[in-house]
Formats: sequence, structure tokens, C-alpha cells
Amino acid sequence: MRLTKDGRSWGAVWSPIGDSIAFLHMANGITDLELLQLKGSGPNWKAGEILPLTRLSGLAPSSRPSWWIPADQIPVPPPASSAPPASAVPSPS
Repeated sequence: MRLTKDGRSWGAVWSPIGDSIAFLHMANGITDLELLQLKGSGPNWKAGEILPLTRLSGLAPSSRPSWWIPADQIPVPPPASSAPPASAVPSPS
């Protein structure tokens, strides 16, 4: 899925819970950080509104966006299923 259309965005990173993407965007020679909220669920995401997280910040174009979450707020992944997926079960001979 293409998230922007102007060719001036890069460095996209998924949010820790997978509902947003942060990325760098350049306009008039100035690099800022933006956020795209996603609606729905994969693989049929719908792009929501792009929100500017910085304005005229002049971030280094070589910087890399990332997320920071306090340790007590890090989402816990669901437990893995103990049953193998159907495609991993051998067929009878």
C-alpha cells in the first residue's frame, strides 16, 4: 500500500500496536515527522489522516524514526498456539 503520493516521504516505522505508521517527510527543504493512522485491519488497511508530529523542525534527513514506550506500557503479545498450523501437519501416507 502506498501511504503518500508526493515522493518526499521515507523511513516509515510501524507503531508498537500496529495501528499507525510514523515517517519522515520533506517540504520546502525541511524534514519533519508525521504519523499516518490506519483504519480497519490488515491486509485491508485504509489510510486515515496524516498528522504532523513536528512542524518546521528541521530534523536530519538521515535520522530514523522509532517509538518509545515506558516499560510498564509495552503491549504483551498473545500466547502462541500450541497446535501446529494445519499446513504443518503431515498428511497420512
